[in-house]
Amino acid sequence: MAPPSTIPKHSTDEAEVLQTLTSNQDNDTKMADARGKNHLNRMRSSSTESDEHPNSQPPKKKISPNHRKKTPLPPHNPETDHPAQRPRINIHFTRNQIASTTAANISTAANISTNDGHPAHPTDGEQVPAPGNPEQPPASAPAPPAHPPPPPPQGPHPERTPSPPPGFISATEMATMKKFASERTQTLTQRAATKSTPNNNPLELTPCPEPDGFFVPQGEFSRWVIDNIHTDQIKEIGQQKGATVACIVEGENAHDGGRSSTIAAGLAREIKKLFPNEDPQVVPGMPATEPMKYSDPPYAYFVYGLSSDTYVQLTSRIAWRNRSIRFCAYTLREQHISFLGYISGFSNLLSDGAMTKVLTFLTKAFRNGAVADALRDIIAGGETVDNAGDEIIVYPEEIDAVLDWLQVERVDIMREGGIPQPSVNIYLPGAEYSDKQWADLRYAASRTSYAHPLFGIGKYYKGWTCGKCHGITHPTGLCPFLNIEDDIPLTKPIVPPHTRTRNQTQNKRGGTPRGDSGAR
Repeated sequence: MAPPSTIPKHSTDEAEVLQTLTSNQDNDTKMADARGKNHLNRMRSSSTESDEHPNSQPPKKKISPNHRKKTPLPPHNPETDHPAQRPRINIHFTRNQIASTTAANISTAANISTNDGHPAHPTDGEQVPAPGNPEQPPASAPAPPAHPPPPPPQGPHPERTPSPPPGFISATEMATMKKFASERTQTLTQRAATKSTPNNNPLELTPCPEPDGFFVPQGEFSRWVIDNIHTDQIKEIGQQKGATVACIVEGENAHDGGRSSTIAAGLAREIKKLFPNEDPQVVPGMPATEPMKYSDPPYAYFVYGLSSDTYVQLTSRIAWRNRSIRFCAYTLREQHISFLGYISGFSNLLSDGAMTKVLTFLTKAFRNGAVADALRDIIAGGETVDNAGDEIIVYPEEIDAVLDWLQVERVDIMREGGIPQPSVNIYLPGAEYSDKQWADLRYAASRTSYAHPLFGIGKYYKGWTCGKCHGITHPTGLCPFLNIEDDIPLTKPIVPPHTRTRNQTQNKRGGTPRGDSGAR
């Protein structure tokens, strides 16, 4: 833009503006800005103006006939839009206009006057930018950096988690998967449930109960899922690539040759629907010994060649149910056991406060006798002397600390004719014992007397055999999977359901089954 002295004179208005520019360069502190207030100190109080003109109105702007509306500036970005880097909008005026926006603003300021006709003057201390150098940024604005700062140094790439090793998953990877599953179980379950089948029909899944999820069946052993599986098959499955899960199909076993192959093919199809990116391979378990009864193990169908994500989703949810199949997916690792057995034959268990009295009675019965001896041996680690040759003494307080975990649960069994005959389940949920230690405890519990003056004489059993989930904590007729809210009906089963006589829980003590009790 040319200096004001070189602007050609085209009219009387331009001459007046230039005269104003010249006079204000010598006295720039007395010049008012285009708004009539100090734009560098917008928080300044207006008490001075009100004192000088108590009855005056705010100054009005006189708009020149040659004034053009200001073009709005682009939006300001405080991170990238530095004041010195903002694009300046230079408006080129025609015959009766000034050649820059700065001169236009000053021209507007020169035409502003108060109500009595005198021009407005700036307050003492205000500063107005000099009109002769519009290219110079404000003095308070820092200069932009000559070059952008260098990017932060990139550290070494994080190590990638190796793929799951062939066969059984290591303890470290299992811990990682459990942590991952606890954080993402809900998200992954919803993602799996909303996947579509190849024909674009939505896949129906029973919603997972909250907050504890589905019931988790327990077996007699920590590895009950692979009970009675041939050793050669376990070894061969362990050498396959990818992750492996053991699935137990509701109401089915793995040793029925007339159904197991069809169930294996149907299970592979349904898992493929759940996880379209997988190519699951399914094989029924091979019995190590000939099962004596139809309800005996093995129950497992091995699904191998899976990815880690699919493995986590299957084993975190555990129970999977749609219109074609119902199954539970388990890891091949040891599972926690808390079920000690149950007492049958007590009377008056439906009376008020009965279960509290039963718990007190069982705690007292276990504090002495065979169960206390078994606990004492478990606490001592099976040793009688320590490394120094001293006798190991287990104090009664240590026995009491274990029995403080004892819990009881009433199982409401109905006998023929609708006669209630409840049983009492016994749990030690805080115990971390081996299969042998659990067997010793159960044997000790079977040698304990259960005679109570208010409940009569009870008898101990180590569990049932459920014909649905194959757990030992309940009979078939009371399986928790029979009472799932909003359950999906099994309308398109892979194989026809068993008849009641075939699916009925069998009594492991021999003889005829007692309804659906299936005592062991």
